[in-house]
Amino acid sequence: QAYIDDFVESVRELLRRSGLRFKVKSRFKTVSSIYNKMQRQGVGFSEVYDLFAIRIILKPRARHEIAECWRAYSVISEKFTPNPKRLRDWITVPKENGYESLHVTVMGSGGRWVEVQIRTEDMDANAELGIAAHAKYKDGEMFEDNRWNEWIDKVRHILNDPELSDLEAVRSFRANLEPNNVFVFTPKGELYRMPTGASVLDLAYAIHTDIGDSAMGAKVDGTVVSLDYLLKPGDQVEVINSKKPRPSVEWLRMVKTPRAKEFIKRALAKQRRESIQKGREMFLWRAKKYNITEDHEVMKELLAFVMQPTKEDFYFALYQRQISADRIEKFIELKRNGNAVDTKYISQWEKKRQARLNTFEELGLSEDNLVLTSNEHLEEYALATCCKPMPGDSILGFLTGNKVTIHRTSCPKAIELMSNFGSRIIKAKWKEGGSHIDFMAGLKVVGLDKVGMLSELIQVLTYKMKLNIRKVTIESMDGMFEGVFIIYVKDIEELQAAVDRIVKLPSVFSVSRVDSDYVPFQDGPPQSSTGKASSLAT
Repeated sequence: QAYIDDFVESVRELLRRSGLRFKVKSRFKTVSSIYNKMQRQGVGFSEVYDLFAIRIILKPRARHEIAECWRAYSVISEKFTPNPKRLRDWITVPKENGYESLHVTVMGSGGRWVEVQIRTEDMDANAELGIAAHAKYKDGEMFEDNRWNEWIDKVRHILNDPELSDLEAVRSFRANLEPNNVFVFTPKGELYRMPTGASVLDLAYAIHTDIGDSAMGAKVDGTVVSLDYLLKPGDQVEVINSKKPRPSVEWLRMVKTPRAKEFIKRALAKQRRESIQKGREMFLWRAKKYNITEDHEVMKELLAFVMQPTKEDFYFALYQRQISADRIEKFIELKRNGNAVDTKYISQWEKKRQARLNTFEELGLSEDNLVLTSNEHLEEYALATCCKPMPGDSILGFLTGNKVTIHRTSCPKAIELMSNFGSRIIKAKWKEGGSHIDFMAGLKVVGLDKVGMLSELIQVLTYKMKLNIRKVTIESMDGMFEGVFIIYVKDIEELQAAVDRIVKLPSVFSVSRVDSDYVPFQDGPPQSSTGKASSLAT
């Protein structure tokens, strides 16, 4: 305390001589705070530079706020040697959340580092109180501060976008809350805040959708770079565009921002629709000479001959030149001669198509419910073992090669996948009308341990609900019991009905959904309660 008091007095004297109006706050870091920072950042004691810290709060002249902050910095750095690696300028370019301050670490007497924060009264109010500090309304108008208008406009755009799913909206909103640490400039001097790890392609989409769609490269400080170049602070970037849009599936691996990913997906979906339509026109123009329409009975043979599951896939492959004109000519010649397509083609095609349909049917999924970001043909679906989704759960798909794993959206693993592999997440929902198979689910039941309790629970599940029980694990402790029942149900509604029945039993306190490998009392002994509780996270 004595050390920081002496340092503050020296600073006050320097600032008074310079004619600045100010007040100074100070603090020194506690032992526990020092230890926590060392553990959190993995640094040694000698690398903790803010053991001592002071805050200089200026009352500047109007329109001289930034200049007087730098003037205070100049006065202090003349007396105390600054550490150039520890200078943080959030005045010239504020943080994305609006925080403004000038941080510098200087060497005080006795070889001790002291952190000095320099800001104005308005900056300090904003740092302490947040957006409420400057919420100025005038005749119903929005905030006067352009930074807040810009941020709120981003949020409004996310919330009003009808094409964003709930999960995509959450990811976009979360990305807007993350710190954007890279500041780059356009040739016109416009400043863009981008997240660390953003590429040139991210910047192109941040400028404008059309700029992104037609990007083909960029010049960074006069040097030509590719679209996957990672932006660095201070880069001056000129995006190079082609005359035609050119998004590809590979672009999804080059970008980090949700905005760029979303617009690339839209562009790819639009390209596919256009390709299908153009392929359809190509086919109908050729088929017209033979009086064949797309509903003609010969279409089934044609699809089998070129091994395409649907007409849309056929049109797309035709336009993309994945099916050669020679192949079509061979089919035409075959039919001209009055021959049928070899039965082996028909058999293979039907087997492949039926296997695909059966997989969808077993999972209660429909092909229309899966929106893909690329043109892979999905051959295999699997329910994730970590969360065991069932019809009625909110779900998503994770694409690995040609396999899709279905997770519940509340699954911790799914949340991790969304954070790290967002481009491989696909939309999915259950097919209406239910499923023909039973799904395994786990229920944790907590209540008062009494004679016959297990019998009551089994009667509810088997005799009243007509459900099959695969496994029961039950333990008692201190007059309480905790049981895990692994049961088979058709969907989430049937599981909820079981929960509603069990929770009505007089000696049951709570019922919740758990994984099938849950062990009783792994969360500690249950606590008795006078109220009822049921939890069924979907």
